[in-house]
Amino acid sequence: MTKKLAKSANDKAIYGVCGGIAEFFGISSFIVRLLFFLTASTSV
Repeated sequence: MTKKLAKSANDKAIYGVCGGIAEFFGISSFIVRLLFFLTASTSV
């Protein structure tokens, strides 16, 4: 069975997108959010 990338039903911060990415890769959603904010702040 293949895993699908989807929004998280449990981890709703940032509309569940970071939680869904974290669940897909099996890592903490905190790490995904941290990477998101670090890369978003450097691209402006």
